[in-house]
Amino acid sequence: MQQIGFTKVRPHCGCLGNRSSYPVLHDGKAWKTWCTTALAGIVAILISAGISYGQISPNIFDTPEGQFLSLFELINEYRESKGVNRLILDTAIVNACRHHSIYMSFYDIADHHETRRDSIHLQENIWDPWDRAKHFEVILGNHSAENALNLHSWTTNKEAYQESSEKWSASVKNGSPDYKYAAAYILDSWKSSKWHNGTLLIDDGVSCGVYVRAYENKRGDMRLTSTFFINSYYPGAR
Repeated sequence: MQQIGFTKVRPHCGCLGNRSSYPVLHDGKAWKTWCTTALAGIVAILISAGISYGQISPNIFDTPEGQFLSLFELINEYRESKGVNRLILDTAIVNACRHHSIYMSFYDIADHHETRRDSIHLQENIWDPWDRAKHFEVILGNHSAENALNLHSWTTNKEAYQESSEKWSASVKNGSPDYKYAAAYILDSWKSSKWHNGTLLIDDGVSCGVYVRAYENKRGDMRLTSTFFINSYYPGAR
């Protein structure tokens, strides 16, 4: 079954809200929050140290071209064809997209929220697209949105992306998964959905990040997860 996530959009201004760093420890709820935050911090340290990442199934695409550059260029070509400005690649957003694409590959799902905890020892959960953006030090503009998906590797008969799915499927069967076909399949899937397509073509978008992950699931099937996040903030203004 093909799984495609919904577009999630939230307009906002500046910061999404500050959280107290100093909870009242005799308050049970605050203490629980503090403990959860501390645990997440420890997990993050372990991950950044490279202690746990070896347990994550590898991304078949091991070059920047396969992981984000090819799809990024296709998105910009598509935007230009529709009379919309090209986007700037923000590496901080790429990191946020990478994080979520890994999460979706753990569970073979497409979702915007990270709620399942079976693999919390491998990678911390970061609740929603904007929390992930903030975690990776993305400065959010007045408008931002995310696309997320999880795709299978067999041919689909849906006309909008039948050709790209056939090319991707053939490359997998031949034992040489082709990142260019994967990028085209992902883009065609998003273009075929009104809401996902709208996110791709947001006219006040300035910067973005995207990430593609090709992996084998527990059943031995080759799948693709991808996350795209568009932002109205100019990253050079940091």
